Amino acid sequence: MRYLARGFWIRNGELLALASHDESVSIRDGEPHKGKYFGASLELLYFRWSAETQSWEEGGTVAPNAINNFPPKQLPSGEWMMSRRDREMDKSLLIGGVSAIDEWQVVEITQPVDGHRLDEPYWWELSDGTIAALFRDGSRSRRLYRAFSRDNGRSWTPPIRTDFPDALSKFNALRTSNGYYVLVNNPNRSGLRNPLCISVSRDGRMFTKMARIRSAETEPRLRESKRARGYQYPQVAEFDGHLFVIYSKNKEDIEIVRIPLEEVALLAGD
Repeated sequence: MRYLARGFWIRNGELLALASHDESVSIRDGEPHKGKYFGASLELLYFRWSAETQSWEEGGTVAPNAINNFPPKQLPSGEWMMSRRDREMDKSLLIGGVSAIDEWQVVEITQPVDGHRLDEPYWWELSDGTIAALFRDGSRSRRLYRAFSRDNGRSWTPPIRTDFPDALSKFNALRTSNGYYVLVNNPNRSGLRNPLCISVSRDGRMFTKMARIRSAETEPRLRESKRARGYQYPQVAEFDGHLFVIYSKNKEDIEIVRIPLEEVALLAGD
């Protein structure tokens, strides 16, 4: 069996660590073989941090037959929402987690009219309460897709392809305390995860300014694969007047860039 780290979640004042759990191998003809993504026992678990013992304690199951992309975030309704992928690789959303940590409603994601396979949705709230979501396109258009929900994630407009370039890689976004929306991704349609860029929007709908965070050529120390090169898996957080962009370099090192919020405003042209 294996555990995959799925992020931290602060719920009702408790710090929780999420992890998926499933088979790492399958047995065929008495021999172990590398397991598929994802195994028959797939479930999303949580561990609770104990301030008293200064250690992690096992909590239980958050959702069966589920692995998330990012930890749950709170909707305007007070409910929590996160993406879900099941053992058949089908994608949906989970909404709930309020009355009990394992009570969720499965919400299907509206499919785009062009039939492309979308993955890894990430969402944020707009000023009018609308929820905006971006999707990675598994059909390799190398563009991000976008959809909106006006009922706290229960239904979505059909995702449409934007003109925002993407290398088919993980991205992250947030709204800063000074009112800007920032998006960090690899906007390279060649598929290379270089450069790593930050884009800024005033309204959360249109990202109009972009700057490079990292663009130097990289060479893995330990891997021969070209797929390991570049800057991957960005996370962005705000703390003490700065944005912190955390990312993997060549899938070998973790690096952090600190950006003053004033520079975000300058990038937006304010």
